[in-house]
Amino acid sequence: MNDMDDVTKNLTDLLIEDVFRKHNISKEKRKPISAEEREKLRDLINTLQAQVENFLQTQKPVPNEKAEAKRKK
Repeated sequence: MNDMDDVTKNLTDLLIEDVFRKHNISKEKRKPISAEEREKLRDLINTLQAQVENFLQTQKPVPNEKAEAKRKK
């Protein structure tokens, strides 16, 4: 597994644990998540991550107003 897969897996695990904790769902009350469901969640995270990276790459940095004022002087 590469580093991004590890990050994705850890992020998914954290998000799921947070939701369970928020709704007071103990380990005893949980239904096991199938391998297929886990893979779907990981795919969702990967898709979202790719969309965020694409969005960030398409954004142009906004010039700082103070820097613009200094350049005009």
